[in-house]
Amino acid sequence: MARHNTLGKAGEEATKEFFIMKGYTIREENWRCGKFELDLVIERDGFVVFVEVKTRSNDIVDPTFAIDDKKITNLINAGKGYLKMYGINQLSMQIDVVTIVGEPGNFEITHYENAVTPKLLRRRR
Repeated sequence: MARHNTLGKAGEEATKEFFIMKGYTIREENWRCGKFELDLVIERDGFVVFVEVKTRSNDIVDPTFAIDDKKITNLINAGKGYLKMYGINQLSMQIDVVTIVGEPGNFEITHYENAVTPKLLRRRR
């Protein structure tokens, strides 16, 4: 496995542990439907949250910049597809972003709740 794949997998594992410690249940990992993918689908108190994980070995470039407008559209469509596929009737959809920076065993984890919003798009431009 390539180094970046190994690092990414370790970042996703650290993210799972992070959410379990916060009381979430992991519903899905790397859920796919056609061209859409969700890194993690988590749940707490009956509310489903979609999580995009970005792992980098250093913070020279902010990992959130890897989430462009196309990725945001895909995340929203994937989330809608997931809710529809499983008949989940939530009034709102929450998409969080987690950035992982460092090396396995020494990660810095940052959790951005409700990260995918029009405000995020405006702020980044």
